[in-house]
Amino acid sequence: EDDGSCEYPEENYDCDGNCIINIDCAGECGGSAAIDCAGECNGLTIVDCAGDCGGSAFLEGESCVYGTSINLHEGANLISFYILPEDNLVSNVLSSLGDNAIGIIGDGSAATNLPPWVGSLTEVECDRGYWLTVSEATEFNISGFQCGGENQLYNINSGVNLISYPYEQSNSISAAIPDLFEGYFSAIIGEGTAAVQ
Repeated sequence: EDDGSCEYPEENYDCDGNCIINIDCAGECGGSAAIDCAGECNGLTIVDCAGDCGGSAFLEGESCVYGTSINLHEGANLISFYILPEDNLVSNVLSSLGDNAIGIIGDGSAATNLPPWVGSLTEVECDRGYWLTVSEATEFNISGFQCGGENQLYNINSGVNLISYPYEQSNSISAAIPDLFEGYFSAIIGEGTAAVQ
């Protein structure tokens, strides 16, 4: 109880030593620590422009675009894209690789970087997989708009198909393929990995 001897209490406290303003998540009276979108006190994880906590989307002008990096090893790499720039020409999508990109093979089409890029494969599509060959290991950076994700549509033929993986993060096979369609798959082959049903 205040006995009248307290004229100038410590900032943010009353004369009895009680905090009179907000206490932050770290327990500091008047502190600025806040809980981030991942639930961590004073954490650095933020919500991106697409509303995803810790997401990779960023503003480019007035558009919300995504960015990602794909680690490529020397030689042939099996890749697909869950994001693509609006200009999806092979020459544009692979431009950051420069002369390091040697060629790209799709399902029934291909292109070679002479330069310029020549061949029957002229555009990169969200629903397709590709074998991309580079002369040396590198990190392939790409930004663009999100493809269909879990709503990505595919035209699948009987036999072997080279299709994309539409998600940013990994999933189990049963989570990635809707139950309705799992019975149509007899096997899945990736780069250096396979699964048989």
